[in-house]
Amino acid sequence: MNKVILSGFVGGTPAIKEFDNGKIATFSLATSKKWKKDGELKEKTTWHNIVVRREALVNIVNMYIGKGSQIGLVGEIDTREYKDNSGNTRYVTEIIADELEFLGGKEKEQKQEKATGDIPF
Repeated sequence: MNKVILSGFVGGTPAIKEFDNGKIATFSLATSKKWKKDGELKEKTTWHNIVVRREALVNIVNMYIGKGSQIGLVGEIDTREYKDNSGNTRYVTEIIADELEFLGGKEKEQKQEKATGDIPF
């Protein structure tokens, strides 16, 4: 099973790209882990590349998600390779999001909603 569940903060304005067969949204998500060591609070932040391919979710990302939005998501891990400008093979690991949930900010004040892509936006 390839399934990942993350909650964190969006690192920048999502990019929406349109193609002949649809559109995708991409953005970064910061997740943090906190712990105490020798009485001192430590924190590690990990950045994840998020890709949204389902058109209904892309529309939700475009309308409601921006830099600093706190969200949760469910998706799968995907690694792809590409050639850089020098011809070297590079690899990138991405999270392909299937579900999004608003966790903070204006969305939470109104009410907590869950977006699974079945909502006709």
